[in-house]
Amino acid sequence: MISLTAMACGAEASTRGLLAGPRFGKGGRGPVVVWNSTGRCNLSCSHCYADAAAEAADELSTKEALELLRGAADAGAPVVLFSGGEPLLRDDLVELVAACARLGPAPALSTNGSLLSTSLARSLAGAGCAYVGVSLDGNAATHDALRGAPGAWREAVAGLRAAREAGMRTGVRFVLSRRNAVELPAVMAAAREEGVCRFCLYHLVYSGRADAGEDVSPEERRGIVERLIDEAGKAEDGFELLTVDGYADGVLAVLRASGVRRAAAEDLLARQGGCPAGVGIVAVGPTGLVHPCQFWRSAVLGDARRRPLPEILADGGPLAERLARKSEFVTGRCGECAHKAVCAGCRVRAFAFSGDEWGEDPACPLTDEELSQNALCGR
Repeated sequence: MISLTAMACGAEASTRGLLAGPRFGKGGRGPVVVWNSTGRCNLSCSHCYADAAAEAADELSTKEALELLRGAADAGAPVVLFSGGEPLLRDDLVELVAACARLGPAPALSTNGSLLSTSLARSLAGAGCAYVGVSLDGNAATHDALRGAPGAWREAVAGLRAAREAGMRTGVRFVLSRRNAVELPAVMAAAREEGVCRFCLYHLVYSGRADAGEDVSPEERRGIVERLIDEAGKAEDGFELLTVDGYADGVLAVLRASGVRRAAAEDLLARQGGCPAGVGIVAVGPTGLVHPCQFWRSAVLGDARRRPLPEILADGGPLAERLARKSEFVTGRCGECAHKAVCAGCRVRAFAFSGDEWGEDPACPLTDEELSQNALCGR
């Protein structure tokens, strides 16, 4: 996750504290834990990386989930992000959020918003939920089409308002594709009007039902990111712009900065350290399998039902060891890039593109000339 606001305006302009800031996994801090708490969902989104469905089996029980949360706390996780499927379909969600808050990690919620009623939002806030991110992927017609349900946009906005009115920090997530790219400015404007604190643009990751054919071109991506960087430079109070799974965005932000601001942005990018998969972030699936990130479901670091999460994080096998030094193993344009130590591309997109998880990221917006420039951050 790259905070373009922090890159453009300084860390003090960032809302930080949850999923932004210095690279996790250093200085005694453990990774952010994304818990896909259920494989069930009430919607059927065309870009769902989890391939969620109406029914799912063998999910962690409440007892097992509590043990997982203890493990996350013991591992020093600063945040547990309750995701899915749709996490609000778990009957024990409020209990688990409260337990997470007591144990130490900040509980955050990633939801489609359609089931977030006023009463449930108040219960989650009372349980200690720190942040709620709701998906809005276009105007009402586009959002409903992408989410596979009429009225999904209206319900998402209602859920977002319920969360905000309950006193929780809120954000909007937008998954970029060729079907909704033109609507990005309007959705950002709507997010501002709703009073959210952050707007996260998710670059499409080719996992689950998300298809590479739905993605924008690298050239289109570059134009979009450059406009976001310019927007972030306005430093509007209380509104942070971030991008997810596009660490070359940070390189672009540095290259477009100058003087003292460039030095500060370069320092922030160095501390972020590029794609955090398997190091600064891990994901736990509905059945307890531990993955390097929520999108990389074909890679398994361990099984939280069989080993405590801290043990898995301490010894995740050969893949985990390589991920800790991923810039040494990437190939193609990523391997040739002077900035690979602060990016390294997306390994999931690379695998979908070439069948090689260490290959180049096909979504990279950098030019060949920029790839060969002097390495940022002195690396």
